[in-house]
Amino acid sequence: MAKINLLPWREERRQQLTKEYYVMLGVAAAVALAIVGAVYWIYSQNIDFQIKRNNRIKNEIVKVEAQIKEIAGECWHPTLGGDVAVSINRRVLECDHVIILGPTF
Repeated sequence: MAKINLLPWREERRQQLTKEYYVMLGVAAAVALAIVGAVYWIYSQNIDFQIKRNNRIKNEIVKVEAQIKEIAGECWHPTLGGDVAVSINRRVLECDHVIILGPTF
């Protein structure tokens, strides 16, 4: 019976499998890193969008408050003075001939 040495073939196969394992491990790490980066980018965009919305709302609030002060300055009440605050509820504020109603929620 002839002797055949299979050890070099087994060693080459083991090295090939090890190499394939590390390549697949690298691919999996790259995909995981890409997913984490995409999620980070999406959340960053959402936060930036919300900050812009908040700033726009703050600017609109400043404009509305300026309009309220302008209206309050036009209708001065002798007991309340010139600094009249209009509340958000259904309270009615009477100023001489002008009646200001708050929004109804």
